[in-house]
Amino acid sequence: MAVAFATIYTTYNTLNYVIQLATVIRAGCTWTVENPGGTQGPLSLLNQSPHSLVWDVDALGFIFLSLSTLFAFPVFEKRGLQLWVRRFLANALIIPLSCIAYFYPGYSVGQLLFGLPWEITVPGSLLLLALYFRRTRQYARSAARERKPGGKRRRLWSPEHRAPAAIPHGRRSCGWNSRAGRAHPMAV
Repeated sequence: MAVAFATIYTTYNTLNYVIQLATVIRAGCTWTVENPGGTQGPLSLLNQSPHSLVWDVDALGFIFLSLSTLFAFPVFEKRGLQLWVRRFLANALIIPLSCIAYFYPGYSVGQLLFGLPWEITVPGSLLLLALYFRRTRQYARSAARERKPGGKRRRLWSPEHRAPAAIPHGRRSCGWNSRAGRAHPMAV
């Protein structure tokens, strides 16, 4: 589920950023706190002003990002660095505050402050995830460099791990008998 929600987030926010960078900003459309309606004209529908179409698409994208972290945080253990990753990935619990910031009628800077906890937990979770994956990669590299007695590298894969017990030796799951150079009769 975490990957599905992250994919939805990616779709919504990629759409939003491409519209903003390739169309709206190049056309000179802007908005300010004093003029929340933004520049009026043929592209005003695409202007990311408060409570506009793309404002809502942006909000939905970030809500789905938070939902993806809600489904991802149970994967991590409750100790060490993983405990901190879990704590920061629990940022989905503040979705109601983000909804107030994005969808509450009216618009003010004070209203946007409801999204402040989210602006702390998301970058924190990204930083902690980067540290976690870096440590995991370093651990995998050091395990791969372990050497057997005699100076040779230890093989991470060996012929004993070739195939599950259900597949006879020499026959691959695609039905090809590599020793005979022909398809196995039962796989056709």
